[in-house]
Amino acid sequence: MQIVKLGRAIIQKPKVILFDEPTSNLDIKNQLMVLEQISYLSSKGFTVITTTHNPGQAVELNGKVLMFLNGRQVFGDAKNIITEETLSEIYGLKTVITEVDGRLTTVFYNPNKTHKLIF
Repeated sequence: MQIVKLGRAIIQKPKVILFDEPTSNLDIKNQLMVLEQISYLSSKGFTVITTTHNPGQAVELNGKVLMFLNGRQVFGDAKNIITEETLSEIYGLKTVITEVDGRLTTVFYNPNKTHKLIF
């Protein structure tokens, strides 16, 4: 469904495109394809607003970010807003941001638990 919406957006040529969780329920390959298309639309002059619960996607899109942190709004460039400190405060988890192959990767974990999430 998200892929169909992307196609419609390109054909209709609106000034602003709003995507609400555009990669939800997609496999990883299609998530990457949707992110590429969103970046393409932005590069062609469209204003693109996207909601996501995946901070890695926000970093990858590398635009402006609005986050809600303990009742206040935090706004700015993704690279300045999405930090280990901010993410740890929002999610209540230990957060490590590291570079892998020239891209930022985020690892979330609870030091008292076994599993880690990597974005």
